[in-house]
Amino acid sequence: MPTLCLGSIGAYFGVRWFVLHSAMNYKQVSGTTLEHVSRNWFEWMWVEPFLLTAGALTPFLELGWKRTPLSLRVPVSGTLRL
Repeated sequence: MPTLCLGSIGAYFGVRWFVLHSAMNYKQVSGTTLEHVSRNWFEWMWVEPFLLTAGALTPFLELGWKRTPLSLRVPVSGTLRL
């Protein structure tokens, strides 16, 4: 089992190094600005995947809402619902 885990980690970093040709830094992950998000929102090819993803995950959010910790519910709803 440890060999499989180490092999998976090695494959993950190996592919990452092969694709990026260097170590990954923060700007490569979170370099998007709000302008980039708004530009993509108005391009038709990004709206459909977003709606499909939101539509697929919303039922699970609703089913687990009462079991969600209060600290996660208050910022979303703005009011306290028990």
